[in-house]
Amino acid sequence: MPRLRNRLPSYSLHKASGQAVVWFDGREHYLGKYGSPESHANYRRLTAELAVSRAQEPTARTSPEETRADLRIDELLVAYLDFAERYYVKNGRPTGEFSNMKEPMRPLHKLYGATRVWEFSPTALRTV
Repeated sequence: MPRLRNRLPSYSLHKASGQAVVWFDGREHYLGKYGSPESHANYRRLTAELAVSRAQEPTARTSPEETRADLRIDELLVAYLDFAERYYVKNGRPTGEFSNMKEPMRPLHKLYGATRVWEFSPTALRTV
C-alpha cells in the first residue's frame, strides 16, 4: 500500500550514530543528538518547511488547462535538443552524446509529435 503523501515523517533514532533522523524527499536529515531539545527544534523546523513546500506544489488534480496545455511533444523535443546542444559540448564542439540522442527521438516525433505533453501516458512511452 502506498504511503500517504500528507503524513509528516516521523522523528526516529539512527542507532549507529545516536542521532535523531527524519526521512523525507528520499533523503535522511540528521537533527542532532536523539532526544535533545535541539533535535526536536530541528524536527519542528524541517516538518514546517515540508508542510509549506507541499502547500505550494500543484496538486495531482490540477487540470491540464491550468498548466501548459498547449505544449506539444515536438515543442518539448526541440527545447530539449536546444538545451542538449549547449550542454553536451567538449572543447567547443558537440559530443557524440548529442548525436546519439537524435535517433531515439525520431519514433517519438513520428508517433506522438502533435500530442499534448500532458496526454502522453506510460502506455505511449512503452509504444515508443
